[in-house]
Amino acid sequence: MTHVKCDAHSWMRAYIYSSRHPYVAITDENGNFEIKDPLPGKYTVTLWHEGFEGVEKEVEVKSGAGSELNVTFTKTRTPDFMDNL
Repeated sequence: MTHVKCDAHSWMRAYIYSSRHPYVAITDENGNFEIKDPLPGKYTVTLWHEGFEGVEKEVEVKSGAGSELNVTFTKTRTPDFMDNL
């Protein structure tokens, strides 16, 4: 993941992630996401949000069935950009 930030405004920032596979998602406004057509099996899902500890969870995908993954993030610190607001 690459962190991009503005030289003039500490609150202007972006993160760029490039994946070698199609099994990546960004959540909607409610934190929901969907990864379409994964092969059946057990996977480790990595979740990240700025200002919180990353989370890794195991999930099993069964053929023809959906899987649900519930996660609670733990706050690590105030993000840098909030220090100057």
